[in-house]
Amino acid sequence: MRVVRKKKRVSQGKDPKEAILFLTSDKTKRERMAETAPLRPVDLLLHEAQLLEQAARICPFRSGHVTFPRDLPEGMNQEGEYRAVPLAGEDKLFIPLIHCHGLLGVLFLEETPAEPSPLWLRTLVPYMERCLEALALARQRRSDALTGLLQQEALLEDLEQEIETIAENILPSDRETEPGGPEYRGEVALLAIQVTGMQQLCEAKGYGWAEELLLSLARKLADCCPPSCSVGRLDNHRLGVMLPRTGPTSIRKTAERIQSDLAAFSLQDPVTGEETAIRVDLGLTVYPQDLFGPAASAPPREQARVLLVNSLRALEAASSHKGEGSLFFFSSILTEGGRIRNTLTQDRALVDLGRRDRAREGQIFSVRPPQREGSSPWPSGDGRDKAELMLIDTDKESSLAQILHQRPGAQVVPGDRLIHQPHPEDYSLDQGGALAPEEAGQSCLLSLPRFLTAWRRRCQKKEAFCLALCRIRKEDAPHGREFDAENGYLRRLLDTLEQKMPPQGLAGSYGSACFILYLPGTGPEEARELLHSLPRPDAKGNTYVFRAGIGYYPCLNYTRLDVAETARNALEHAELLSGNAVTVFDSLSLTVSADRHYARGDLAEAITDYQQALLLDPENHLARNSLAICHAHLGRNSRAQQEFQDLLARDPDHIIALYNHACLSLKMEQLEAAEENLQRCLELQPEQHFCLIRLGQIRERKGDIQGARDYYQRANHTPQGPRYAYKHLARLDHLHGDLRTARDNLQKAVQANPWDAEALHLMARIYLEAGEDPELVESLAKRSYSLRPDLEEHLRLLEEILISRGKEEEARHLRLGAEE
Repeated sequence: MRVVRKKKRVSQGKDPKEAILFLTSDKTKRERMAETAPLRPVDLLLHEAQLLEQAARICPFRSGHVTFPRDLPEGMNQEGEYRAVPLAGEDKLFIPLIHCHGLLGVLFLEETPAEPSPLWLRTLVPYMERCLEALALARQRRSDALTGLLQQEALLEDLEQEIETIAENILPSDRETEPGGPEYRGEVALLAIQVTGMQQLCEAKGYGWAEELLLSLARKLADCCPPSCSVGRLDNHRLGVMLPRTGPTSIRKTAERIQSDLAAFSLQDPVTGEETAIRVDLGLTVYPQDLFGPAASAPPREQARVLLVNSLRALEAASSHKGEGSLFFFSSILTEGGRIRNTLTQDRALVDLGRRDRAREGQIFSVRPPQREGSSPWPSGDGRDKAELMLIDTDKESSLAQILHQRPGAQVVPGDRLIHQPHPEDYSLDQGGALAPEEAGQSCLLSLPRFLTAWRRRCQKKEAFCLALCRIRKEDAPHGREFDAENGYLRRLLDTLEQKMPPQGLAGSYGSACFILYLPGTGPEEARELLHSLPRPDAKGNTYVFRAGIGYYPCLNYTRLDVAETARNALEHAELLSGNAVTVFDSLSLTVSADRHYARGDLAEAITDYQQALLLDPENHLARNSLAICHAHLGRNSRAQQEFQDLLARDPDHIIALYNHACLSLKMEQLEAAEENLQRCLELQPEQHFCLIRLGQIRERKGDIQGARDYYQRANHTPQGPRYAYKHLARLDHLHGDLRTARDNLQKAVQANPWDAEALHLMARIYLEAGEDPELVESLAKRSYSLRPDLEEHLRLLEEILISRGKEEEARHLRLGAEE
């Protein structure tokens, strides 16, 4: 049972008369509020702590919880009037929880005053009713007046809480060997939705009809979203859905299911009476995959707002596509969501991709005509490439691009689509007929296309060379404005380069804030010394930073043209460091690159980079641990186990590898090896609750139930343990038939973590066996299934409950959707 801090006796607490005065407010207003935001039985469980806290203000007790008895205690309901009922001689009290003139549940308290006065008992029921109304009012304050959905600020608060929860539960390795494990769900998504052409609809049919349209869409969206989702109104005519802690596959399926449900949305025309089909676009962003740069390490509140901006950006990209409603992912904007914004000269264009979309200088895009409805999908039709361009200067929301070449007769115009070509060395300038490099006027830098052409030709004859990417940024100025003509820094830097560059060396522009150097016959350490000797910019009261990445040849099995990619990886590595930094491509640079592949789910590329990192530095423990995790994700358990063993042979106290190796051993039913590694983890970090829980699971598999319970109890006394240990304790209680203790532990588990799918599933199962309110049982089962639709037992339980309630058709659709 929930332990509550002891309160003073009622004679020293709140005056009962004061409590009665507290209840004398506008009843009509309170009833209207309750009707607009009614509570459900499941809400009592989610707000149990608040209810106990409020009850403790006028009623001292030791512990208590919310319950849903099948038979009310004698004397609680007398001629339609509910009363609090004490149990004589037991110091226990049952308080009915009334809301909207109906009984939602009962609050059970222990060690209460032995002989409560009648006035005090009469006060408790309306007082707790008012507390429930306060909860409903708090919900109403978070709700939008028109749609009844959450306000944007409330939706962001829920998203912030999800991000905080994920951050609290990330293991030291940031990943587990068992993907989708019940202890940790590492993703949360935000889906933005809007009716396309809303302004035109307002002008054509009136703003009143547009409000009805938005209200109907909000109701439709609330009906088709899983119970675990928070649904809110964003700005004027956009809606948002938070998909909490489901895996990437489940996120995609849920978003596509919502898109499918909204595809048939229509509204009756107020004038003609005809049904008007409405096109709905959707934009999706996922945490943490879609956070990069400073946002990746920002506070949760800032991250939530960045995700909102990302979802609206994805929605913008979706609206630019022709068709019957589009679902666009933020991660797809760079690859296929860009557009030509304006053509500046014959070979320069402005595109709508910027740093917010992960665009950067040097990226190559093919240009295609806008996709029209009914257009031919064949290459001979509208799908042919019109041109190829390269980004040469990226700003926050747009970029300047240089057109490398155009198809004869084709013309680049605003609105053309951009398709990212991920390997510039394969798609850039034709190597045949390359022009000789020339000075680019006053800057003394070659244009990027000319630099690449000359570099490709010259490097083929060199046995050793370096390629360096250098970026200078002023931290408090917009990107692309770092070089101030007044300080003459660029002039001084180029003068120094001219003196220090080796023969046949090249310097090219890589955007206004970045340049690229070809250093033939130079080793990586020589290149590092050269870059360190360059003059640093004059700050003049601003913060400037100089960062550079150096790629070199020969290096492993990389070709000469691959050096451009290694230089980019080295620069990305340098960007992660503080202050001025010059980084030579090394094992850690490859690990950074591999981590990015891993975050995007591209395990094949991640494994390749981790293996290359280990070739450069066999002592890179981070890369070896991550490589083992990738193998485990792909089911290569023996390979993963060998990597963990190699790592632990080099570093026996590597706690991350010890824990991950234990998880893998547990998965392979090697209980002794798993237990040995976990015990070693506890020696290094005694408060590691995940280790204690894993040890409890091992004890269970060995049949030592008391040993398992001891480990779960130990985990429960760690700072983060209650979020996970209570459900395991409840499961043991349920297996041994102690349903009362199991329910108490599950209520504590749900209170500690309202999104714990396993706890909600077990609670639904126990309540079903106990014959509790069918609506409450169905609500709990739907909530657990929406959080973990990948678990068959969650699906079967919900299916069983729906059939028992006569909802065979809904159960059939549920099964069909799961099989799809």
